[in-house]
Amino acid sequence: MLLLKECWESLVSKKTIAFLVILELIVLSFFMTILFLNYQKSETHAKSFMRPFENQNVYQIDDELRDEKEDAFLSSPSNVDKLRVLYKKFDSAKKFQFINVTQQPVGILNFNGPQSLLAGFEENSIIEPYESETDHQMYETIKAVQMNKQAMKLLDIKLSEGELLPDKAFDYKENKDIPVLLGSSYQGLYNIGDKITVEYLFKKLDVHVIGFLEKNTYTTIGQDSQVYLDRYMVLPMMHFDQIERKDKEFYDFQWKVLLHSINGFIVTPKDSLAITKEVNQLGKEANFTDFAILGANTTGIVVLSSMMEQNQQILILLTVTLSLFSLVTIYFVLRTKLKLNMKKYAIYLISGLTMKHIFAFIFSEVLLLSLTSFGLTALGVSFILGALDPFYYIGGIVFSLVFSLIITAPIYFRFRKMPIQMLLKGRE
Repeated sequence: MLLLKECWESLVSKKTIAFLVILELIVLSFFMTILFLNYQKSETHAKSFMRPFENQNVYQIDDELRDEKEDAFLSSPSNVDKLRVLYKKFDSAKKFQFINVTQQPVGILNFNGPQSLLAGFEENSIIEPYESETDHQMYETIKAVQMNKQAMKLLDIKLSEGELLPDKAFDYKENKDIPVLLGSSYQGLYNIGDKITVEYLFKKLDVHVIGFLEKNTYTTIGQDSQVYLDRYMVLPMMHFDQIERKDKEFYDFQWKVLLHSINGFIVTPKDSLAITKEVNQLGKEANFTDFAILGANTTGIVVLSSMMEQNQQILILLTVTLSLFSLVTIYFVLRTKLKLNMKKYAIYLISGLTMKHIFAFIFSEVLLLSLTSFGLTALGVSFILGALDPFYYIGGIVFSLVFSLIITAPIYFRFRKMPIQMLLKGRE
């Protein structure tokens, strides 16, 4: 009780100093939290995304259809069928893994979710609701990606609820609902089994929810360095049995999907010469060779790894600098308080307390400030992001203990060597 009373009286008597110290420690705790979250996500990314690419080369397939050449090519159903055949060969290849993750927003009917789920939210340029030319109803535009089956497996997509897209989901069937996955931010807004009307590439489709992604599910898309799927709808990249020309709307839908589907990535340990030979052979079999094979690891994976390391290094530098600054400033604040409290400590010694008791008062005060600052930071972060990993809270408490010991240790050794009569005289 005496310990708590002394800490409280010391803090109350110097409210301004206590407030400034807490504010400084809150800033330090905030940077420590950001560093922890960054490290945790980097570890998650390394396990869930980078690991499949270890000792692998990644090549990008990019079609060379542009402008008038593209228009002329797509005007013929037989040409579009070549894309269908090529994608089927890529997607079922045994000599390499073909992955396709395409970012393509979709319209959604009767959407009542937050703006954070809308396309363009992160860029502060949300797409306005639009009237569909198909059914003349108003649609919002949400963020969405399309993945092929191999991408789902290679990227090791995990769910918090429900089931992954089944094999049959990747085969398009007219007038049948399409199974989709939703990011974690959709939980509470939709449930497993809910049916949703969407417009994908101007084609009206009914989809139904079969699962929710784990929080912080991550992937890369093209040259983008990082994409978090928490706010995304995930649709299957679809195969077609044949190309239909009689229905223009459906025909346009097919060639748009197929142009997306063939522009994917090849993951293989083989060098560029060997993989170029294999891919070109598949192109000849499909009678379509208007594509380029871009060099190894051009998908942003190397850039991503470098960015992760640089971000961590910057955060570590800022955190260490702030920690040193906090240590120095709080140490001198404590020394100043000690000089002001010399007479009070002398009274304690006369009353029968020892130097260890006085050190316990000082240590407890610093620890209380550290734990209060961390507690306020953890409370705020948990309120915004939800409960974090238990190691975060344990680490925060341990850091507060170590931080308090480092600050008060020099004062303890200084006190221990000081003759008691000097303290009784009120001199340091």
